[in-house]
Amino acid sequence: MRGVIKTGSLLAILLCLLSLIFNRHEWLMWYPVAINTLMLIFFGSSLFIGVPIIEQLARLKRPQLPASAIRYTKCVTQIWCLFFVFNGVVSMTTVLLNNMTLWGIWNGLLSYLCMGSLIIGEWIFRQWKIR
Repeated sequence: MRGVIKTGSLLAILLCLLSLIFNRHEWLMWYPVAINTLMLIFFGSSLFIGVPIIEQLARLKRPQLPASAIRYTKCVTQIWCLFFVFNGVVSMTTVLLNNMTLWGIWNGLLSYLCMGSLIIGEWIFRQWKIR
């Protein structure tokens, strides 16, 4: 996770510098796209190398997971990957349309509502599945 934070910070600095150098705010609008891409790489690579991210998080609470929970956490990691693809594409579309109102509504509100809905929806589903 430390690498993700460092990379995200470097991307923010790079986009700020590009915005400053070229005197164009549009460079800053690419930050949500960059972060979604970074998170997709982070979550996606964990499906192939090491332990899926959601399994790692689940093991913080319960170190010994049954096989069914391991399969479930892999599926949830895949769902998060799909979310990052979707959110990144929508974010990129708002940048390409160059509409600050639309960009602000999606990247400042709706994407967070979608993310929160995914978190809450998965928690509700997990509680239902456990019973």
